[in-house]
Amino acid sequence: MADIIETFEYTRSLSLNLPESGKSFADPAVAAKKNDQDLGDGGTVLPDLIHEALWGASVWRRTQGDDGAIIGGVEYSSSGIVGSVSWNPVQTTYAYGAEDWAAYRFAFGAAKLGHVIKTACGDAVLGDAIIDEAVRAWHWAESQPVPTQDQSEINRDSVLRARIASAAVVYRASGDEAARVLFEDNNPFEPQSDDPIKAIKAERYPNSYLEYVRASREGRPANPKIVAAIEGWIKYRALQLKRMGRDFGLHTTETYPWSRAWMRFGPGSNWRAGQWMMYYASKGELPAEFQNAAIEGMWFGLGCNPANVSFVQGLGQRDFADPLMTEKFGTTTIPGQISFGVTGGKMHDWELRKVAGSIYPANQEDWPVYTQIFESRSIVISAEHGMKSNALEWLIACALATAQER
Repeated sequence: MADIIETFEYTRSLSLNLPESGKSFADPAVAAKKNDQDLGDGGTVLPDLIHEALWGASVWRRTQGDDGAIIGGVEYSSSGIVGSVSWNPVQTTYAYGAEDWAAYRFAFGAAKLGHVIKTACGDAVLGDAIIDEAVRAWHWAESQPVPTQDQSEINRDSVLRARIASAAVVYRASGDEAARVLFEDNNPFEPQSDDPIKAIKAERYPNSYLEYVRASREGRPANPKIVAAIEGWIKYRALQLKRMGRDFGLHTTETYPWSRAWMRFGPGSNWRAGQWMMYYASKGELPAEFQNAAIEGMWFGLGCNPANVSFVQGLGQRDFADPLMTEKFGTTTIPGQISFGVTGGKMHDWELRKVAGSIYPANQEDWPVYTQIFESRSIVISAEHGMKSNALEWLIACALATAQER
């Protein structure tokens, strides 16, 4: 969200009709403060997307240790929230212990958010406070034992990748020299140190490399060869121009005839949008083909009929209805379309019995794979929605799709 606010200036005036809309961080309506002294400069009106980001970051800010440590997460005392709602649960909430991976991840996001609040939004008090939290979290993580070969390779590599990525963002926001040296020695572009960390891959945390380029452009000391290599890589990725619509699912060409073979990417996904946004941020231009390709990537989620979503959604003459929503019989059907997620599978026998006579076609094998992934309050096939895997990709795609109109 901070990337979008920095890259697409018109989004700074976007109204999402939030309780915080049109307000400064000090306003009593803002519930994302870490304490009574966390007020920002008291007057700068923050963009709605920044208010949303601050809401998401608030649990980590409020639980940060005095030494900068960041907890690994929170969990309820029992599974489910029966008898309450998600934003006001009756269960006791527990915090996991602090961990280096969580601290690096927090530093990555908080440094970016604080920098944008300070430079693009104009609240230097709040921005500097969050940057300081990011720096303290990063140095706390650096004080922990470096992951060794004794640990799980997957866990070790995850920590190391978050470590190098966060170093670039922390460096841009604060000028921290230790962060700069660590990033330059271990980034995946030449030149590197004589013994760089092998786990670092260019496609992991790609925005961190853009942050290093931006730091250079803003006057931070940087290696010009690394900067040039990153700029070339950003351009190369973007110009590959695999279109989400044409090459990944929605096409009627002779090259890609209709068959189950065309079902090749996650429903609603538009993962190329992030690459095109990085190109726009780096080059200052948004070619029309990038914008058109991002729009194509939105076709499926918007109800494009080649995906045959009408089989279960009721587009056209059939009305949408959740077949298992028994408490609303006798009322009008729910407007809108089924909410897609990122996973799915075959229904269990008991589920098939419950939906018997309610869904057409009755045989799940006759549905396109995409339409088998839908959300219902009592059906196991429901998909879990991931912020990165779906919602934020769409947010970036929407920014790209509307940028030229501003």
